[in-house]
Amino acid sequence: EQAKKDLLNFRKAKQEATEKGEAFDAASPPMFRASVELLSITCVLALTEDRSVTKRILQKGSSRRQPRRGDVITFSYTIHGDDNARSETCTLTLGKDKLPFSGLGHVLLSMKEEECCLARLSSTAALPEGEDFSEAHEPLPVSLEVTLLRWRRRDLLPVGEVDTPAGGGSDACALLKTEIRQGPERRSHDVEAGSMVLAAMVIGEGEASLLSWRVGEGAVPGYMDVAVASMRFCESAAFEASEIVQTCRPVGPSYEGQTPLRTLKVSALDPWLVDLLKEQEVAEDSPKEGASAQLLPIPDDWTMQGEVNNWSDLKLSEDGCFKLVFLAATEA
Repeated sequence: EQAKKDLLNFRKAKQEATEKGEAFDAASPPMFRASVELLSITCVLALTEDRSVTKRILQKGSSRRQPRRGDVITFSYTIHGDDNARSETCTLTLGKDKLPFSGLGHVLLSMKEEECCLARLSSTAALPEGEDFSEAHEPLPVSLEVTLLRWRRRDLLPVGEVDTPAGGGSDACALLKTEIRQGPERRSHDVEAGSMVLAAMVIGEGEASLLSWRVGEGAVPGYMDVAVASMRFCESAAFEASEIVQTCRPVGPSYEGQTPLRTLKVSALDPWLVDLLKEQEVAEDSPKEGASAQLLPIPDDWTMQGEVNNWSDLKLSEDGCFKLVFLAATEA
């Protein structure tokens, strides 16, 4: 307060001297020193150029990845500051399904799994998605506490080039993949033509079948090779193969020296497969959470085990849906 008074007196004296045409002795205002200590700082991230969407992280996420448009996410949100507000939980596809607020998409795309943040939406970002802005009814800023509970990655995997029907689009011959469980381990080598692979396959509501085959030899349709090549070890995923996908790279003719498709029986793997194929996360105390390929009871000679089978004996359901768990692979 004293510093303000001295500064005001200096300016007043200088102004009076100027008006009277007299010389003013002091050349500069009085100087003061202060000791300032920064006690804390909170990072607020601006997610849009106009700063209409900002967020402050309350709890850091547990993963490295962030969702993309087209992924399936589960999140909860509560209107901050409203004592009567209830927590709402939503599961939807980003970029396809409507969000409660138009600016919420920017927030969700910036989050990691299990992250909790305080998001502030202003201007048009606070409008329900799909509604137009009206100057007569300008929306009030909204603060939301948002938690990203879970998300599953979705991808379109090109299988081959075919003459698609009119309006089919470039994705007509693409396999739709929806992640069930993220694989904990990256592969040390690529799965390519010549690699032997081991995967558990579930068709419809049936039981998991252990299958082994050599990639690129035509013992299975091409979309099966594409599916396992997109996966990590111990990853589980659901796939949807349209009629075009199923026919664009069919099973090849048998020939001398071809590695056959084999069906294995490994009872010790059954409890692991049950957990890896669950749509929801298992409990934290489950011993199979974060399963590693080195821990799975896979026989060392799995490439030679099993009964010889034909792909024609494995019939997909009418919707072309199936699930896979990628278990092992060899170098080409």
